[in-house]
Amino acid sequence: MKKAGYIFAMTEEAQPVAAALGYTGPLNKKEIIRLKNGDLMIVSGVGRTNASMALIQLFQHGCDLIVNIGTCGSTYPEIKPGAVVIPEIFYDGDFTLVSENYKMYDGAALNPENPSENAVRIFSVSYFSTTPLDSNPYLVDCESYAIAALCKAWPVPSLLIKVVSDNADESAELTFEENVQRVIQINTPEILKKVE
Repeated sequence: MKKAGYIFAMTEEAQPVAAALGYTGPLNKKEIIRLKNGDLMIVSGVGRTNASMALIQLFQHGCDLIVNIGTCGSTYPEIKPGAVVIPEIFYDGDFTLVSENYKMYDGAALNPENPSENAVRIFSVSYFSTTPLDSNPYLVDCESYAIAALCKAWPVPSLLIKVVSDNADESAELTFEENVQRVIQINTPEILKKVE
């Protein structure tokens, strides 16, 4: 049986899932939490560096499956706020030597050789993106690329589950933190079904 390591960027993302998994204690950033079933959980802090450091802690504690649950923006017209999505294609959105069609992206090595016809793409950037990154639809967050890259390099299987919090623009009605907690809380049962 695999020992899962759950990684979240923000406490607001972690709280509803932690409660559903039976943990109601404090969620301090960068601290390993042991769940009743032996799985581990950590809140890394936002960004690829924080995610990478937290992942190494999970690897050092013997996790042989990484589950990243977090929020993202979406420019897909059919993937609206509240949708639960598993991206398949990962890009480092801060990589600057980019051709118009992203063929030079460093993320190409992380993508499946034969992605499904409707494979969802996600760009990881080091800022909150509100301006278009590409003319084709995409998801955007701050950690997925680093998590996918490190899990591939370690190698440890990973499952990245994203809940769309906004349209990757400035149209959200709630603050970012309020919106994040709301969409995760509403979708926790669906998220946990994808982990099973």
